[in-house]
Amino acid sequence: MEEKKTVKKKLPIVFLILAILVIMAMGYFICKLYQEKETANAKAGELTQQVSELEGTVENLQEEIDHFSDTTNTTDNTEEAVETTVENTVPTNTNANQTFSTDEIKTALQNFLDLSGVLDGSPEGLLVYLGLTTYGVNQEIGEDYYIKTDISYSEYKNKMLQYMTEEMFEEDFTVNYKNVNGILYFFYGGGSGTIFEVESIRINENGPGYIANVYNVHFDDSREQETFEFQISDYNGNCVISYCEFKE
Repeated sequence: MEEKKTVKKKLPIVFLILAILVIMAMGYFICKLYQEKETANAKAGELTQQVSELEGTVENLQEEIDHFSDTTNTTDNTEEAVETTVENTVPTNTNANQTFSTDEIKTALQNFLDLSGVLDGSPEGLLVYLGLTTYGVNQEIGEDYYIKTDISYSEYKNKMLQYMTEEMFEEDFTVNYKNVNGILYFFYGGGSGTIFEVESIRINENGPGYIANVYNVHFDDSREQETFEFQISDYNGNCVISYCEFKE
């Protein structure tokens, strides 16, 4: 009997010890979970800060890229814009302060030289090039070797004023043409013509206008470089040639 009482007394002590051990284990795991949670929160905070810093860096880089792009565009536009300072040689609708881009000026010179080169071939060829007639339409040759067309002289002149001033027209493009009662006549004759190719242009540092490097393209496709001095003007908003001479 005495032994049974001893065993009964020991059992509550064992359960108490087990309960204490369980509580201690649970406390340990709860502490560990809390620590892990705090560590995770700290890491999450660091990651959030790093993401924020990266976003700030990306924004700064984008601002620098945008600034560089704006600066580049401004520089290109500044280099491309060329102010015309030539004398007003066109009689009407001329603004000497008009600005034209380098490409517009280069194209104006190319068009003028194309017309000159075609005229070197034949007066009729120039009219065909301008779209005013076709080869062989006008056949009757006069005693002075001039052929009458069905084109008004004013139509021919107005067409040419799209590319040059009136002064240049009268100087270079009335030879071998006649105005007879308002009708255009051209001289019957011709040659081989000339092909020009404008390579580059630059401002003339020794005088008004510009200097152009131009290739004279021969029929065997060989090229000879030539230099032209030229000036431009504004006619009805178009960049036209007011002066052009071959430079020795």
